[in-house]
Amino acid sequence: MVKENWSTLSGVVHREPRRGISPSGIRHFQFILEHRSQQKEADLNRRVWCWMPVVMSLSATHEMPSYIMVGVWLNVQGFLSCHKNRYDLNRIVLHAKNIELIKSGE
Repeated sequence: MVKENWSTLSGVVHREPRRGISPSGIRHFQFILEHRSQQKEADLNRRVWCWMPVVMSLSATHEMPSYIMVGVWLNVQGFLSCHKNRYDLNRIVLHAKNIELIKSGE
C-alpha cells in the first residue's frame, strides 16, 4: 500500500508568523499562506483561492528564516495533517519541510 503525503503550495504570507513551543518542547512557527491561481478543470479555467495554515518545527540548531514576513511570496513543500483548534474543529495544516523565497514583498 502506498502512503504518499507530499504537497507544494505557493502563495503570499498573509499573517505575521507566530512562534511557539509545543507541549513536548519542540520550537515551531506558524503563519497563513494565501494561494491564488487559475487551474484547468474539465477543460475549463477555474479560479482557485485558499488560506493554508503552515507550521514548521525547528530543531535546536535552526531558526525561523528571517525573510518570512507578511507580503512575501513563498514556495512551501511538506506534508498535510489535521489539527484541532481550541473549538474542537478540524483543519488541514501544511507542515513545512522546505520553504523557498520566490519574491520579497518590498
